[in-house]
Amino acid sequence: MGLVCNDEGKLIGLELNRGLRDKDGNLYDIMAGTFLVVGLGEESFASLPPELAQKYMEHFKQPEQFISLNGQIIALPVEPENPLRTAEMTVEDDYGMIDGVINNGRKGEELEAAKGEARRTSPEKKPSIRERLEEAKKECGERKPPDKAHQKKPPEHDL
Repeated sequence: MGLVCNDEGKLIGLELNRGLRDKDGNLYDIMAGTFLVVGLGEESFASLPPELAQKYMEHFKQPEQFISLNGQIIALPVEPENPLRTAEMTVEDDYGMIDGVINNGRKGEELEAAKGEARRTSPEKKPSIRERLEEAKKECGERKPPDKAHQKKPPEHDL
């Protein structure tokens, strides 16, 4: 088995990736940057047998974070980010329900309060100018023309 990596990863500041441990589980080195576990053939790299591929997938599965404590480097396991949890956190109404089901909706009283607030704060809809114009035309059409008998006649003048 071999590791293919950028051998200058630490020198050029690549992010620390996974710890390498001896048979007793003691940390002896840290891989910086990405790396690849390969099998070794007689003259070049080779595929890993399926059982070794599975072994190293399990071995390097857990991401790690590294801290220096009293001159000693310690590797701490880190939970990988779950994209479904991230999506749920951005759209969930009820943060007590982070459960893999996006937007479980609000609970009864909370929903009623939200609806009441929406009704209270939403502006009243005003009719559009076209609607108002149509209404005015209807009103004018329904009015009776004024009765001419009751109209005053303008005074006549002799010149």
